[in-house]
Amino acid sequence: MDAEALDLPDESFDAVISLCAVAHFPDNTRALREMKRVLKTGGRLVISFGYARPTAPVPLVLHSAKRVLQRVNVVQRRVQAPSSLMNFIVRAMGHPERGINTEWSRHQPHRSLMKALRSLNMGAVERTWCGHEVEFQSADDFADAQLAICTEVRKGFSSEAAEAIVVDYRRSMRRARDTGAKLIYPYGAQFISATKL
Repeated sequence: MDAEALDLPDESFDAVISLCAVAHFPDNTRALREMKRVLKTGGRLVISFGYARPTAPVPLVLHSAKRVLQRVNVVQRRVQAPSSLMNFIVRAMGHPERGINTEWSRHQPHRSLMKALRSLNMGAVERTWCGHEVEFQSADDFADAQLAICTEVRKGFSSEAAEAIVVDYRRSMRRARDTGAKLIYPYGAQFISATKL
């Protein structure tokens, strides 16, 4: 169903949740207006989108310090998703012809979303961040997670050539794992919530 024209009756739901989809909507205000329309008065709207680091000052400093320490660690190599697969494919095929995310979502999308929610008269507009790292023991699971989760990989390189490159990538990740590298997928998302007044 088109998120910008939901075929649902007004005030149908106590809660509306959009997980990691909003960055693909061309007109975020129109999509949010539709979410608000199908939400009951007093209902809660929660939207999320991938975002690599915290936004609050203290957590951001701690997160950044941790990343710096990880980069200077010469004892154990880290292979990090999804950039490792993206870089692997780009080296072989070049950049995808078109971007996956919409233009408005490329730089500080939370500002645009929060502004839109306030303009729609939503109340209690709040923003939080949640993130963690997962270490994969299996190179195949590591590759599968990137193929399943990373939209840029899944949609940007959907061709037989990319499939052959992914086979090479899996082989490369098995070698990395066998030589002691950590296969890390850091997950992070911003969550924006609001209440329909």
